[in-house]
This record gives sequence, C-alpha cells and structure tokens, in this order.
Amino acid sequence: MLKVLKNLLQEIQHTPDLSVALDKVAVGIQDVLEADVSAMLLIDHEAHEFVVVASAGFGSAEEMSSLKRRFSLELGLVGLVASKKETINVANVSEHEAYYPFFGETEKQYQTMLAAPLLHRKKLLGVLLVAQERSELFDDTEEAFLSTLAAQLANFIDEQGGASYFLDQIEQ
Repeated sequence: MLKVLKNLLQEIQHTPDLSVALDKVAVGIQDVLEADVSAMLLIDHEAHEFVVVASAGFGSAEEMSSLKRRFSLELGLVGLVASKKETINVANVSEHEAYYPFFGETEKQYQTMLAAPLLHRKKLLGVLLVAQERSELFDDTEEAFLSTLAAQLANFIDEQGGASYFLDQIEQ
C-alpha cells in the first residue's frame, strides 16, 4: 500500500489539470481499498459547505450529474468527521444517528463508510471518503492508508494555495 500511496501522490503533483488529478486519486483510492465508491470533498469556507471535487464509482455521467455537489458542513457522517476532525469507520451507515444521504437514493446501498479529514495544521480542508455495499468495517490497514493519504493530500492542498484555490481552479 505504501507504493500505491507514493504513486497517487506523485500522480497529483505531476498532472497539470487539477480536476483530472483529483479524479485519478479518487479512482486510485477506490481500487486500492476495493471500495464501491470514493469521493474527495473540500470545504468552501465562505459558503460554509462541502464541495465534491472528485469521485469514482457512482456510475454514468448522467447519474453523476444528478448528485448533489454542495452540502452543509453539519450534515451526515461527513459532518461528523468535520466536527470531530477524526477518521470514522462505520458499518450499517443508514442506521447511524448522523446518517444523511448526500448522494441521493443510490447511497442507501452502501453499508460501510470510511472517512478521513483533510487536516493541515489543525485546519480542516475537507474529507476523503470511501464506501462499500458489504457491511464489514474497513480493516486497520485500510484505515491507516486513507488517513495517511488524507494527511499528505492536505499538505499538498495547502502548499498549492489551500482549498479555496483548488475550488476556484476546479469550478472554472
């Protein structure tokens, strides 16, 4: 997994199109963790919202266009990650008190979610998440991989100008 982690980080540093680079990271995470879906969300601090900037596994372009791209920082398990600034690994997500279906009706099929905060110097920049249909928790190695990748991505995002810079580049 360390080799994959290194490759993903090199990929993002050497791909000139930021949107393409982030999508490659989302696909890479999905593949490595054998997850059904993955997503990277950055925080728009002015709007007080999460913005989905990359994702993999959600289906066709038509299905992707129907997904919410922005939502409140307080909502759902992702909001829980944001408030606690800690990685969560939850089975039976739809039964969790903080559950909120960000990605519409298709989200109900996902039983387990692993999500890690993108933190740089204690400042929350976003959240990295994966989900799977099977109800088994992700193992400790997978959790460590996602947490390490999230920390490295947060450092990279900060070096490049922060979440607002990334959002400006992607939303152009």
